[in-house]
Amino acid sequence: MKNTGIWIDTREAVIVHLEKGEEVRIVHAFSDAERKPKVEGEKSKRTKRGGIGFDYESSQKNKFKEELKKFYARVIEALSGVDNLYIIGPAEAKLDLEKELKKNPELKSKILTVEPCDSLTESQIIARIRLFFELRDKRKPGK
Repeated sequence: MKNTGIWIDTREAVIVHLEKGEEVRIVHAFSDAERKPKVEGEKSKRTKRGGIGFDYESSQKNKFKEELKKFYARVIEALSGVDNLYIIGPAEAKLDLEKELKKNPELKSKILTVEPCDSLTESQIIARIRLFFELRDKRKPGK
């Protein structure tokens, strides 16, 4: 049985694949999404383009959302062959990933839990994911 845990925020995902409680592999996925990139000389949220006001902030929000969708697609690609999914992370990225996973009928049923979690080191992420699956296995009938 392949258990997989994911720690995710809008910049990075740490995907930990476990088999029989042992670490099989760790995959890092990085996002290209930037909430507010610095534009040299920018002084306001609106920029003049050919005499017409252009809402730069709205354009950046749309670009940010598109980059996140691409990021979530890369994370989902790394989940082939999983049996169980445990998703953790700060803020909204974990919930957005869950929504994307629920669009996939194969992965939708594999989601066990989605929980809030602060920023952790890689070792802490692995330990938390391993502990989650160990406790889950102990609660199963017949063990």
